[in-house]
Amino acid sequence: MIINIKVNKGGIGKSFISANLAHLISQVEEKRVLILTTDSQNNVFQYFNKEYVDFSKENGLKKEIYAHHEKIKNVIKLRENLYFIPLEREIKVLEKEKVKKFIEKVKKEYNYVIIDSTPTLEIDNAFLEIADKIIIPVTGDKLTIEGALNIFVKEREKVEAIIFNKFANHKIENKYLKEVKKIAEDSDILVNSIPKNEKINDLLEKGKTIWESENKKLDNVKESFFDIAKHLIY
Repeated sequence: MIINIKVNKGGIGKSFISANLAHLISQVEEKRVLILTTDSQNNVFQYFNKEYVDFSKENGLKKEIYAHHEKIKNVIKLRENLYFIPLEREIKVLEKEKVKKFIEKVKKEYNYVIIDSTPTLEIDNAFLEIADKIIIPVTGDKLTIEGALNIFVKEREKVEAIIFNKFANHKIENKYLKEVKKIAEDSDILVNSIPKNEKINDLLEKGKTIWESENKKLDNVKESFFDIAKHLIY
């Protein structure tokens, strides 16, 4: 299954959702999960590692897409059953046929692929086309909602969930949550929220995901991710 985490705005939490959702699926399903990123900041890596790594001079996603070898080589193991291909340098455009052939190779080796997308839509068109399901993360503000609805209209058949991240239960946030639920009410699309939680930043500093903490204050965040995973898989 190819799952694309996509919205046309930065700072929403795509990498956070990608990392924690992928880690959960790798544990619950006990199958091989691969995270790809089309964002050269490679923020996903930081959710699993305390130290910063500069991948700009390493072989990564772009190298793999245009390689001729039959198996995926430039892979980093993050946790048990969980792997990552960083992006070594910024991508301006990708050949769709090359991406399709690359994904066919990936699907032979991994059961689930989570794509942590860049905010630039054009770069990710190739990955949006091959995705089985799309998750749109949003925050409860006008500009983000408008960007999310653009993807929703374009890729409605693939949109599996719209997730309000860093949700603080404010009046404006609740207004947009109700509006999005109304738009999605005649579909099977999950509209859910991940509560804002100060403990998440503490974990990021330690290079750990929410599944590596026993702090009870993260239980509501974990429950939101379980709901997303159940909707995707079952």
